[in-house]
Amino acid sequence: MNRFHLKKYLRKFFGILAPIALASNLVLFMQNCRVETVKSLYSEDRLSDRLFFDESDIFDTGEFASPEPLSTASFLGNQEEEIHFGSAFVDFKPTSKTSLAGFGGISRRLLPPQLTGADGFFTYCKPYESVDLNPRIKVMLWTQNQDVFAIIALDVVAVPADVSRKLVAALQDKFPQYKWTQGNVQIVASHTHSGPAGLTENPFWSVFACDRYSSPLWEFFEEKSLEAVRIALQKGSGSKSIQSIWTKKQNIEKLSKSRLPGMEVHKQSLVISMADGEAVTSGSPCLTTFAIHPTWYGAQSLVLSPDVVGHLEKKLAKSNKGTDCLFLNGAVGNADMDHAKDLDSYSTELANTLLNWKPEAWKKETLKLSFGAKLVTLPKPKPNLKACKVPPVDFLVGADVLENLPPRTKLSFLRLGSTLFLFYPGEPVFSLQKDIEAKIKAKMPDVQTVQILSLSNDYVGYMVDSPNFDNETLEACSTLYGSEISGVMSNAVLDLLKIR
Repeated sequence: MNRFHLKKYLRKFFGILAPIALASNLVLFMQNCRVETVKSLYSEDRLSDRLFFDESDIFDTGEFASPEPLSTASFLGNQEEEIHFGSAFVDFKPTSKTSLAGFGGISRRLLPPQLTGADGFFTYCKPYESVDLNPRIKVMLWTQNQDVFAIIALDVVAVPADVSRKLVAALQDKFPQYKWTQGNVQIVASHTHSGPAGLTENPFWSVFACDRYSSPLWEFFEEKSLEAVRIALQKGSGSKSIQSIWTKKQNIEKLSKSRLPGMEVHKQSLVISMADGEAVTSGSPCLTTFAIHPTWYGAQSLVLSPDVVGHLEKKLAKSNKGTDCLFLNGAVGNADMDHAKDLDSYSTELANTLLNWKPEAWKKETLKLSFGAKLVTLPKPKPNLKACKVPPVDFLVGADVLENLPPRTKLSFLRLGSTLFLFYPGEPVFSLQKDIEAKIKAKMPDVQTVQILSLSNDYVGYMVDSPNFDNETLEACSTLYGSEISGVMSNAVLDLLKIR
């Protein structure tokens, strides 16, 4: 066979082979990568393994109130009425190189997928190649007698409902002396796009945000989470009671910007210090909030990292005499960080702005804590194809695909003194916070601050208000429940607070 005929034969051979290889990879992808969206992946007889919140979950309410300093209970040394506070921050670095969750695009995909990836499980996303900072599990909790309220913050991109429900079930098994429910446990994601994948069993998020569920990774993660809670409980029980908190609010102008033209972004920061004295001083655990998308590392970076949040918390601890300070994200739907600065200088500037220890900046409040949660029925999922710049081909998006989006979700609140936190299961834009804040303050004049905490307990996508719903933006495209979602969630807040 001469060279000309050989080349012609090879072109023909590879012309036949290429479609076969492509089809084979597609079959592998469909059969092995959890795009099995027509069937449920949980067992009905294991409540903790269900994908979504439902009526069997307990969404209780409660409140703690410290005794007055000169009360009879306090004078007699009665510990039953006292509130104790504990916190713990525990590293969570997977024992093997897992894939990263957050950017589900082609730059992080394995083509073809690997049959034996991390932990020997099938995977279709690339493992991380280096480590910046270790991701962490961060716990802050308050206890009174055997009652508890806990915030568990995770350095992951999001917390689908199955993750929240399994963690609460694990707490119930591990610490049965306390009452753990969906009302008093709030699980919040830092929204790093460089954190570990493989924790959710929901096939929709497994496919689109990377990556397939890994049971060994989950067991490791659950163990670390319980360790963090155990340390926080021990610290709380061994500490003196806490009767007051210190709060500080201020506007921060240059460190965030809106990703949507013409829309405001939330620029107010909030800091709550657990310092229990006559003057606020650094060195006590604290909680900070601000609205940014913490995405310094892009999709091309295969770096395991808590990203901006991890670097910010490192700087916050430095400004706080080495004591950890938790950062929680505000209404991040249209908020972005200032990428003109490098990561270190940005984190340093934001940390120094948040933790200003000038006494006149702080306000002391008596510690009163109340909480509650409710189940919210969501509208039927409706892809916003116009905003995604896709022709109106809704019929191609079958119900079997969308059935793995939550049909219902969890909405929660925490009242700390005059501050009201709302735990939102997605990424609302700031205009939604403004609207609900005005409605709450009109009915609850003793509430001085309303703070949305995004990416809490579940993930239902972005929440863009109706005027911006049809704009061709990532945020509108990712509003998965149609233009109704913002109104449904706002009404649910009013119902939850009983102020309608």
